Amino acid sequence: MHSNGSVTQHYVNGTDNRRTSLVFVCSHKAGPTSPSNLSEPHVLNYLIHYPAPSFCDWRPPSAQQEEKLRLEYLLRPLEGLCINQTQGWWTYEFCYPSHLRQFHVNNRGQTEEPIYSLGALPPHIEAAAISRQQNM
Repeated sequence: MHSNGSVTQHYVNGTDNRRTSLVFVCSHKAGPTSPSNLSEPHVLNYLIHYPAPSFCDWRPPSAQQEEKLRLEYLLRPLEGLCINQTQGWWTYEFCYPSHLRQFHVNNRGQTEEPIYSLGALPPHIEAAAISRQQNM
C-alpha cells in the first residue's frame, strides 16, 4: 500500500512472460468502475489503473499486520468480479483475483484466438483470496 491510498499488485508469468502492474487508485465515481489507463510502457509489460472509492480514505496503519487486513478489506468487493474493457482492437478482461487476459472480440461478439494471459497473482496471494471466497 502506498501513502496516497493506492495499492499495486503484480501479475506475473503470463503468455510469453507477459506481466502486469495493476494499480488501484482513488476515485469518487459512484457505482461499478472499470479499469482505466491501460498501457504497455514496455514490450509485454502492462500497466492498468483501477479507480475505486474504497482507496480514497486510506490512512497508513500502525502495524504491518493491520496493513494486510486493510488491504484484504479494500480488495474484497472485487473478489469474483470480472470486468471487460475494449481499447482499440483488444479487449482486456480482469477477473479478480484469478486472471488478466487480452483478446480480440469479432463483430459477431465472439472471442477469437489468440488469447493472451497478462499474468496471474503469485499462488500464495491468489490462494488466500480464493479461500476467503469459499468461506463466504
